This record gives sequence, structure tokens and C-alpha cells, in this order.
Amino acid sequence: MTKNDVGPISVINLDRVSDKKIIKGTRRYKYKLYTFIIITLLQIFINYDIGVAPVSLNWIQEPYNFSSTELGIMGSLTYCSYVVMSPFMSYIFLTFSSQIVITVGLIINLLSLLVYGLAVNKFMFFISKFCIGASQALFITYYPIWVDIFAPKFHRNLWMSIIQGGIMIGMSVGYIVTSAYSFMGVRAWRYSIFTQILYGIILTILFYLIPKEYVNFDPSKDENVDFNLCGCEKSCSDIIEISTDKTNSLTSSSEDLSNGRDPLLKRYRSLDFVSKVSSIGMTNKYISRINSSFEGFSSKSEYSKCNKCFINNVKLYQEIMTVKKLSTWSKFKLLAKQNIFILTCTVMSVITFGSAGSLYWMTTIYLTQLKMSEKFVYFIFSLQVVTGMIFGTITGSNLIDQIIYHYPEHPLLVDITLIIYGIFAIISGIILIVLQIPIVYGSCIFILIFYTASIIPTIILQSVAYLPHRLKPAGSTFFICQYHIFGFSLGIIIPGIAMDMFNSYTAALCVIYLPGFIGLASLVSILWIKRNSIKKQ
Repeated sequence: MTKNDVGPISVINLDRVSDKKIIKGTRRYKYKLYTFIIITLLQIFINYDIGVAPVSLNWIQEPYNFSSTELGIMGSLTYCSYVVMSPFMSYIFLTFSSQIVITVGLIINLLSLLVYGLAVNKFMFFISKFCIGASQALFITYYPIWVDIFAPKFHRNLWMSIIQGGIMIGMSVGYIVTSAYSFMGVRAWRYSIFTQILYGIILTILFYLIPKEYVNFDPSKDENVDFNLCGCEKSCSDIIEISTDKTNSLTSSSEDLSNGRDPLLKRYRSLDFVSKVSSIGMTNKYISRINSSFEGFSSKSEYSKCNKCFINNVKLYQEIMTVKKLSTWSKFKLLAKQNIFILTCTVMSVITFGSAGSLYWMTTIYLTQLKMSEKFVYFIFSLQVVTGMIFGTITGSNLIDQIIYHYPEHPLLVDITLIIYGIFAIISGIILIVLQIPIVYGSCIFILIFYTASIIPTIILQSVAYLPHRLKPAGSTFFICQYHIFGFSLGIIIPGIAMDMFNSYTAALCVIYLPGFIGLASLVSILWIKRNSIKKQ
């Protein structure tokens, strides 16, 4: 071997060490990072008004004669409206430019916020809240797909956690700013909404100016299947051809990583997801015809791939084409048959149920149950949410990324880590219910936010990662739709009903935090299903 030759193992090690550094130096990465920042800021903007609501409840309840149940219904309308929009999400993203769709949605959202900020009766409050949620639905469906497609391979969980963290940060900023405006009297919440509108106008313009190739979702991306791709003997001993220009080779490798392209993984992921569907299959005649074509190609050295993998690639292509022809409701039915996908939906619903209930009602519980001062409550609750979300995002999701990067041969470690996070969250919720004193509230709510912030990004990524491109919008829509119904909406309504029925804040706390056992059971079930699946292979 000459000094210019590079052995296979050396190349692999060099790629592994250099991947992240090389990716960060590329022009593509810089544009993706810029887009990522804008999307994160948009996430904060989208959720700002949710943080305004808890502070403004005491200012609007008496003047407009709202009951606790009516306030809960009004707060849930933002999430219920997503359900109304969900049947159209897949069609919209498969038909129109993603950049135009999101921009139009943001403009409608700004107009709806203006109506909400000028509301003078219950009807205006209800209708504006519904329109705010409907216009947000487009962005909420889009950002998990964007991360799955554009985020760097070894930073997906971190990027998702930061964008997802924008939800709580947006709520917290809305909460803090509205609290800061409180010295201006009962109209303070209106000034806070107008601040949100100004912030949103700037971000909408910046998003529209992003180059479209870093924003638009291409539904036909996985329709180009490499029929000669073989993964039966993929190992370090495979022959690796490398040019004498090492920089070009490494750059090519980094492009694959930055785009998240792993054709072998995509093939097996897709086959694993859709192979159980009886409506998707091939006739023996079709396979025979394709197999004959394969035999003809195999006489050439560059097409010397195994028969089994060639047929699997043909199956993948037909599955992709079949998904392309399905209606929205047929896609939903296909998704509903997948055990792990449904269990993932359950986990997310439980987390959002507790998060929505906590954020919406805990300020009132602090003030009335614990008799704490208003300004101190605003400060301590804001501190809990912001610090819990930031630390949870940085440490929890980064740990998941490190596990994926360093232990790819042990995929169940990720699921075990999520279960440990869930156990700590449940213990904190139980302590909070039993010991209702300020110091316990302060510490337990922080721990709850920390661990849920660590779980959510991985759960969201898993919901779309294994889906074919044309099924991703439907998968994201189904996933988000169900946790808007069973999570955010019910998480706001049911604690309010519990307080009215039992005249007890303890009942509301039980309703908010005890469903965590359902989420933990779902995480354990996912681990069990994956473990059995691995054993059968």
C-alpha cells in the first residue's frame, strides 16, 4: 500500500471523526442552520399567546362573565381547531409549496391575533381563538417534517428538542411579558398581544426570504429507488473506492449526512412500516418480470447485486407508489394499524395533557390554594418553566443523540432512557399531589418540565422517521391531531371541570399528573414490542 492509499477501516474512522466538523463548514449547513433558527423563533411566536392566557384569566373572567368551564373551552379552541384542519393538511403539503403555505398561515395567524387583542365580547374571544389555532396548524404539521428531512444526522434530537422547546419558551415569554405589562392595568394582556403581532410580522418576512430549497418539502424525494442497492454484506470489509482528492470524498460524505440520506436504512424502515398492509403487495407475475430484468443487468459487473435485495427494492418502490395513491383517510387507517406509532401517540398525548393543564391552571392554584403573592408567583413559575425546558433540552436530548451516535448496535438503549425519564416525572407528580407546599411545588414542577422536555423531541422524531415521504404529512397530521385533542384540549378542559365538580384543587392536580402512568406503560410497551421484533430477526 502506498502512502497515498487509504485503507477501508481508516476511511471509515476518518469519516466518523470528521463528519460533524466538515458538515458545519459547508454552505448547505449554514443555510440549514439559519432556517433552523428562524423556525425556532417562529415556534416561540406561535406559542406566545398561550402564555398570555394564564395571566389574563383574572382580568377577563369577571368583566366578560366567564365560568371556569368556559375559560377551559376557550383555551382549548386553539387546539380543537387543528382537528378541523387535519383532513386537509396532507393534501396541502403534497400539492403546494411549503414556503407559500406556511407564509399564508402566518399572515392569517397575525390577523386572528389582532381580532383577539381587540375582543370585547365572548363571541370575539371564541372565534379568534379558533382561527388562531387553525392558522397555526400548518406550521405545527410542518416543523417535524422539516427536522426529519433537513437536520444533520447526529443532531436531529437536539434540533428537534430546541424547536420543541420553543413551545414552552414561547409560553414563558408570553407569560413573563404579560406579567411585566401588569402595572398598566387590566388592558395589559392586550398590549402583550400587540407585541406578539409585531414580533410575528418580522419573522414572517424573514421566513419568506429563505431560499426555497432549504424550506420546501419534496414529496417525490423517495420515489427514485436504487434497485441495485444491496445491504446483505454491509461491513467494514466492503471495498471502498476513494479518489486521491480526500477533501472531495469527505465533502461528499458530509453531504450525505447533512441531508440525512441513508438509502439502506430508508429501505428497511419503509419496508418494516408498510409490509404488513395487505393492500400493498406484488403479484408473482410482476416479481418474475422484474427478476428477469435483474438477471439481464447482473451480467454487468456494476450491477452484481443479490437477488433478494433487488426484489426488496422493487417492493419498496411499489409501496411508495401505492401510498401515493391513497386518500387522506386511507393513510390515517394505515397509520392507525401500527402498534408502535399508536403507542408513541399515546405517550405524546399524556405529556401534552399534563403540560397544558399545568401551564393553564397552576398560576390560579398558586394564588388561591397556596395564597402566594401575585408577583412572586409570576416570577417563580416563569423561572421553573424556562430553566426546566432549557436544561431538559440541552442535557436530555443531547444524551439521546450521544447514545444513538456511540451505541448504534444497541437501539433499545434509547427506549430505556425514555422510560427512566418517565419514572422520574411520575414520582415528581405524585409528590406534588401529596405535599402541597410551596417548596415542593417549586422543585417538582421543575423536575416534571425537565424530564418531559427530554422525552418529547425523541417521541416526535420517531413519529415521522420511519414513514415514506408521501406519508410524512399524513403521519405528522395524525400524530399532532390526536395530541391536540387528547392532550392540549382535554388537559385544559378536564381540570377545570374537576374543580367545578369537586370544588377542590387537589382533584385538578390528580387529573393533571396521574395520567403519567399511562404514558409510562406505553413506553414500556414500545420497548417490549421492539425487543420481540429484534429477537425474531
